[in-house]
Amino acid sequence: MSIHIGYKTDVGKKRKVNQDSYAILHADQLKGAFDTLLLVADGMGGRPGGDVASSIVAQVVPESVRSAIADRNGNPTPIDTPKLLRDAITKANKSVRRKQEEVLEFSGMGTTCVVGALAGNRLTLAHVGDSRAYLLRDGELKQLTDDHSEVWEQVKAGNMTPEEAQHSRFRNIVSRALGTANPTPEVQNVELLEGDSLLICSDGLTTELDDPEIARIFAGEIEVQSACDQLVQAALEQGGRDNITVVALRYGVFSPRTLPRVLKSQVPMEWVIGNPIIPAGWDSSDEEEDLALEDTPSPIYRNSPVLLALLLLMTVAILSETYALYTIWQKMPIHHEEQLPVIQPSPLRPTEKTLAYGAPISIFAPKVRDTPLALDRDGYPVVVTEEGEFVSIEELKAQPLPNQLPLPGVPTKNFKPASVFVLAYDESGNRYQFNPNATHPAIEKFDPQGTRIEEALGGAKPERVTSIVVDESGDVFYIDDHHLKKIPATEKTP
Repeated sequence: MSIHIGYKTDVGKKRKVNQDSYAILHADQLKGAFDTLLLVADGMGGRPGGDVASSIVAQVVPESVRSAIADRNGNPTPIDTPKLLRDAITKANKSVRRKQEEVLEFSGMGTTCVVGALAGNRLTLAHVGDSRAYLLRDGELKQLTDDHSEVWEQVKAGNMTPEEAQHSRFRNIVSRALGTANPTPEVQNVELLEGDSLLICSDGLTTELDDPEIARIFAGEIEVQSACDQLVQAALEQGGRDNITVVALRYGVFSPRTLPRVLKSQVPMEWVIGNPIIPAGWDSSDEEEDLALEDTPSPIYRNSPVLLALLLLMTVAILSETYALYTIWQKMPIHHEEQLPVIQPSPLRPTEKTLAYGAPISIFAPKVRDTPLALDRDGYPVVVTEEGEFVSIEELKAQPLPNQLPLPGVPTKNFKPASVFVLAYDESGNRYQFNPNATHPAIEKFDPQGTRIEEALGGAKPERVTSIVVDESGDVFYIDDHHLKKIPATEKTP
């Protein structure tokens, strides 16, 4: 199936720096594991470093995907693409957080991200923030991603319409972004059909153009690059208040369609201000009658004392009533027309979902001491080596921790605690435990109500577990006989 890709980015008319970034990888760069990988990242414009954050994501996510493909070394088993993209975004988020720590002025920087990986006709999308992905099929444009923003939460809760959200002054407040406290991506799979088109864009496009206008331009141009150029130009003509970036893909043979133009704001006739609109059939050329009305003598009430007294009384009455209404209004509670309603509960955490567990893998070759075991702010396990050094295990390598106290360099054989019960909890309250006195010792999992979910995570048969921790995605790390291991967790598909 033929694939055609187009792209365009523009700084816009109001911004001095383009904080958008994009990435496009082709099949040969992905060793044939995917036909293409497309990415758009939009740096948060309210803080310095948005361009740095988006460029980090545009570099780290593709590199992570390529590295994971290379590590498979030709493994014929199917790739778990949703996990692959989640891991890549998680790694990019850690890189953004690391840059925040290194450069003080970047401490609050962040970015959105939309990334799509296409293999055959199967498209896997992962996104964080309010940059969007659209699918154009048979002339109809469908938004595939939900904005991770305060107003979109209100739309999903039924408290606000999409049109109200589009024009709300809160529309740019994102609820998720890389570099913030909530970088969790949302992942989905889409089956493409012959003639489908995919559009990934930053909110610089969707702020200026409504969906019907995007559909009209995108569907009306057979060449995908020309469609990208026209979308960006249309957004600039509507004001270009933000950076604008689009990346588009045509899947197979595309047939353009002419769609009607829909005005961005249709004003009802009764609200039109200016010259009156005269219905068809009315004679509007009766100028003589208008002039005759002007020449008609006015009544002789102009200097009447009675009329002046009536006017004075009416003025006093109106002023008295206005003052009374103003007094009542002052005592009323303040009401903001666009005050946001209460946001509904946030989506389920990964650890609240039904997870499947893979076989245990060793993530650090050298032996470590039995304790401690913890996770740092980026989710990397922290252990103590045989030499007594605290290290963070990143990409199977040990990174020494700063400002650590020296520990005596005693061999691990002298650090064998008694066989004791080991316990850990995840963010959702699930319990993970190892009972050395069981007939067949294993790491078991129980839900918050105490019901056993898994008798042996990942089929592991540990010899002597001394520490367990669980990260925010449900991956289980544990030390078994001085070896650091990991049981990876993935969301079960229906």
